[in-house]
Amino acid sequence: IVINTVGLWLLSKQNLALINEQPYLAASQILALIGVIFLSLTLVLSARLSFLEDIFGGLDKDYILHHVLGSLGFVLIINHPLLLVVQSLPLYSIVLQYLLPIGELSIVLGVIAVYLCMFSFICMVFIKLPYHIWIITHDLLAVAFLLGSIHALLVPSDISNSWFLRIWMLCFMMAGIAAAGYIIFLFNRLGPRYKYKIVGSEINNDIIHLSFEAID
Repeated sequence: IVINTVGLWLLSKQNLALINEQPYLAASQILALIGVIFLSLTLVLSARLSFLEDIFGGLDKDYILHHVLGSLGFVLIINHPLLLVVQSLPLYSIVLQYLLPIGELSIVLGVIAVYLCMFSFICMVFIKLPYHIWIITHDLLAVAFLLGSIHALLVPSDISNSWFLRIWMLCFMMAGIAAAGYIIFLFNRLGPRYKYKIVGSEINNDIIHLSFEAID
């Protein structure tokens, strides 16, 4: 997927010499494309789809990949505006557009998406929250992904210059948005098939053993 994305990105360039002339801009572009794809795959892996569990050998391994891709996607996305800032120096009026939600709507959506990612990541990693609150901060990633996808489609970029790259990215964006919508709004109605209650728990070292009993 990464190799194909890089190839389509290169093909979208009318002049490859621009990559050497504006290296920070080029790096920010490709990192953003791969970051969006990684985050979309993270959302798909979180949908608890049975065929994905079969592919990876269980939900636990599915969520390990979910964690790895989510972390990588976050790092790539954060570097996108930072590299644009470096490329724009010392034009501080342009720099501020990449750091503050001011200016054109397409850019504002991208800035908001980045800050939502940062807030959600900080809450998930560095702050101990009750699960019912933690899951809300986790769902903010889906909102950030939606805003970031709209930003990518609206802002003048390689996606707007190449139909092949646009269709490629749209497939991942739509898959991520669909997976997020399913897990947030539909999973509780369509996912669980049986109801259980917890009848016992035991802590052994760092492992919590739970005993369940079927209700119906």
